[in-house]
Amino acid sequence: MLTTILWMLVLLTAAACLVAVVRIAQLQRLLKIAHSRPLDELVDALEHVRVGDTKQGLARRAGVGDHATERQWVYYLDIGGRAGYVVEFNADERVASSTTWVS
Repeated sequence: MLTTILWMLVLLTAAACLVAVVRIAQLQRLLKIAHSRPLDELVDALEHVRVGDTKQGLARRAGVGDHATERQWVYYLDIGGRAGYVVEFNADERVASSTTWVS
């Protein structure tokens, strides 16, 4: 009986450690995003995005989005993802639209 309880405690401790390691990795990724470039420079670059700008030009000015796909780059302005910009591209790799959000 005591052995079973001890094994259960060991398993619960191991699970808690695994959850903590995964959460720390997620936080490190978010901190890297948040500190990858000065916020005022990023906002200035994104405020000057115009329809027709090239994807390469945007990458030079603002960097690649924090969450980037072939057709859409998302830039987060805070760690919680409560504000940011979404830039969408057309098939010619030119900006089709740029929008902001705050939640």
